[in-house]
Amino acid sequence: VNQDSGDNSNLGNLVSFGETQNGQAFTNAEASVDQSNTANAVNWGPEGVNVPTDGSHDLLDINITGLIDSAVNDNTGIVGLNQNAGNNDNQTNAVAAAVGKSVVDGNGVPGGIALAESDLGQINSGNTVSEFHATKTAQIENSVNGNTGIVGVNQAVGNNSNQANVVSIAATLAP
Repeated sequence: VNQDSGDNSNLGNLVSFGETQNGQAFTNAEASVDQSNTANAVNWGPEGVNVPTDGSHDLLDINITGLIDSAVNDNTGIVGLNQNAGNNDNQTNAVAAAVGKSVVDGNGVPGGIALAESDLGQINSGNTVSEFHATKTAQIENSVNGNTGIVGVNQAVGNNSNQANVVSIAATLAP
C-alpha cells in the first residue's frame, strides 16, 4: 500500500522470494531499491507577498491530508505500507527471502545454501521546499492490526525524508 499526497516523492514495495525443495539446494533472493530525488522544487505561495496571518486571506492556505482508516488489518504474509503528506520524500519496504526445504546431499546428509540480500539506496539532494501556511496531516487509524508475518510501515508529513524497512531472511530446512 502506497499513499502520497505530497510532491516529487518515491514510494515503493519490493519483495523477492526464492525457494527450492526435495534435494540438494541452492536458493538466492535479492531485493534492490534505489530511489533518488535531485534538484526538485516545490513553491506554495508567492515570494515577497505580505499575506495577513489573521485568516482573512486563505487562498494560499495549503491543507494536505493522508488518511488510512480501517485498512491493512488481519493479513498474513508480507505487508508494506507507506504514507506520505510531505514533499521530496523516499519511502520503501523491501523484503528478500530464500528458503531451501528438505535439503540433503547424495549421502542423505542435511545441508544446502540459502542466501537472501536486500540493498537500499535513497538520496535527497539539492531539493527546495517553500511553503506558506501549509498544514499537513498523515493519519493511520484503526489500521495495521492483527497482522501475522512481516509488516513494514512508514509515515511522513515532513519534507526531504528518507524512510525504509529492509528485511533479509535465509533458511535451509532439513527433512
